Amino acid sequence: MFKILRKKRVFIPLAALAVLAVSGIAYAFWTTSGEGDATGTTGTSTAMTVTQNGVVSGMTPGSAAQPVNYTITNTASTPQYITSVTITKASVTYINASGTGTGTTAADHAAGAVAEVCTTADFAVVQPSAVGLDLPNGDSAFTRDAATTYQGRLSGTVQLRNTTSNQDDCKNTTINLTITAA
Repeated sequence: MFKILRKKRVFIPLAALAVLAVSGIAYAFWTTSGEGDATGTTGTSTAMTVTQNGVVSGMTPGSAAQPVNYTITNTASTPQYITSVTITKASVTYINASGTGTGTTAADHAAGAVAEVCTTADFAVVQPSAVGLDLPNGDSAFTRDAATTYQGRLSGTVQLRNTTSNQDDCKNTTINLTITAA
């Protein structure tokens, strides 16, 4: 009778071990993996507009530089990144006709005519500080006043230089500036 009990004692642990081994194999056969495809799209950039705020006037040779304040308008529904703003001197034109309109000096020119002697070289431009920001939808104003400008980024300035040459031809002129955001 003891022999039968011994055989059962050996058989039961072996049977339990066999059940565990089979269940492990069954588990291995039921594990799986898979993959699938997905897509995403990107938006496009939208052109921003740059508008000068205020008027720069009353410049005289050597007078203090005047701010060129501007607003950048982001018409996109999401923020857009702006690296920098550049002010370029485009041309100098006469404001109004004070003479017969056939000469090349401030005393004798046509309104809107390109100045002959006064050129963009007579003016100095200090570029705005680097922007390096995501601009939100809407208007962002930039000024030379650190307390009111957008995120501490300052606008540029323009000044009529004081040269050793006669600058009478720069009287009654307009310096045309182009403000570009990139």
